[in-house]
Amino acid sequence: RSLQEHGNVLVGLTPAFHRRGNHGDHFSDELCVFVHDVLAELEKAKELPKMSIVQVYNRVLQRLEAGDVKGPARRGYISPKTFRDLRRRFGDRRWTRATEGHAAANQLATPHLRLTFQTPHHGVYVGQRVHIDHHKIKLGLVCGVTGGYLDDAWMSVMLDATTRSVLAVVISFRTPGWATVGDLLRICLKRHGFVPSELVLDNAREFRGGGMHQFCAWAGVSRIYRRVKQPIDGGPIERLFGVTEKVIVENLPGTTKVRVKNLFYSADMPAAEHARLSLEAAASVFTTYFYEQYDTTVHPALGMSPRQARTASIACDGERKARKMEYNLLFRIMTMGRPRSAAGTVTLQAKYGAQLYGYRYWHADFQKYKNPGKSVPARIDESDPGALY
Repeated sequence: RSLQEHGNVLVGLTPAFHRRGNHGDHFSDELCVFVHDVLAELEKAKELPKMSIVQVYNRVLQRLEAGDVKGPARRGYISPKTFRDLRRRFGDRRWTRATEGHAAANQLATPHLRLTFQTPHHGVYVGQRVHIDHHKIKLGLVCGVTGGYLDDAWMSVMLDATTRSVLAVVISFRTPGWATVGDLLRICLKRHGFVPSELVLDNAREFRGGGMHQFCAWAGVSRIYRRVKQPIDGGPIERLFGVTEKVIVENLPGTTKVRVKNLFYSADMPAAEHARLSLEAAASVFTTYFYEQYDTTVHPALGMSPRQARTASIACDGERKARKMEYNLLFRIMTMGRPRSAAGTVTLQAKYGAQLYGYRYWHADFQKYKNPGKSVPARIDESDPGALY
């Protein structure tokens, strides 16, 4: 046979131990579909995270004994090896997503080997695609009046993906919300004179609220929501947060990140004893870094500084005058926060005016109001609560 097929008898004398045995499937297609249906039912019922692989195997055996499946599974039994092969055909990423969540399953996703139309890009001109995200600074601060130790603050950043320029930054103890996003938009308009064309946002509540929808519809801004548990969609701003932690936060007194790593602080020397910066001082440090040092340092992805890239983009692609807006009272009102009520409204009374957060707001035109007790939409600037709009 070797002489007939290969023209050489020596090929027939070569041992082929890897071909020994039956390497085909020891189960039928009907059994494979049955096991996958059981796994799909457990996945839909969200029971897989609570079960071990042995419990899933026993559940399949119970269903197999009660069902009528033809194949080599005799008397309602399949071997653990056969179940392991069937589970592998169910899909490793799907199994990991059902048992460990999206974050673990994304590690098994197929990487982008080349650019396609579906691959996220970073825009063409300055202001086209802008990322907004929040990050909790691992830095203990002190009160500027009493000197008492305060908790970590939040850093909110607006980053232009094309030029890697930080358009706006806000440091505050306030939990991020639509009011924080409004502050970023106002700072961006003051410093650069334009409103972004597209905003790349995650799925946080403040990015899907009524304030965001109303402003984007009024200003003509498109929203692009990042995929759930996919940090690659926000790569530019996530890398910026990582660099800021290493360059700034870890070198400031009172950092809690160093305490966690146990590099300098011990258990008897907490970070509260080393905190020296107030919120105003920390905000000055971060704004100086982003607007001066980072903006003039050569970026490895651009081959030039963000300021040079921004200037080159404006000279090449134009100023995009359609995105320029005037900073007036209407723009301030559209970027203000909504009252923390059920529908963001307040009730007007001709005699007492409007009441919000225990304070009464009065205007002479309230006496002309013909529908007392009616709820109307309202806006308030949390940095200046003396006026209600």
